Amino acid sequence: MSIIKYFTIQGKYKDAESVLEKIYPPEELENEVQELMLSINKEIETEASLRSIGMFDLLKKREIRAALVVGVGLQVYYIRKTFIVQYLQVQI
Repeated sequence: MSIIKYFTIQGKYKDAESVLEKIYPPEELENEVQELMLSINKEIETEASLRSIGMFDLLKKREIRAALVVGVGLQVYYIRKTFIVQYLQVQI
């Protein structure tokens, strides 16, 4: 996490601006501050909306269910194959 994002999340806008003053020339500073604040706020909103998605919300999507079925099927196949190989080695 960048120091500017950290200051913005903590509400320390003056500290974030003082860091930006060291990076950008004065004529570009205001524009850069606005752009960075907008992008940081958008990122924070996106992260919050992603956290609100639950497991059951994900399972409502057909693609996710299909991937889950394939993954579980592969795991079952692998475990079954491993146990059969181990069983045959014990018998020999």
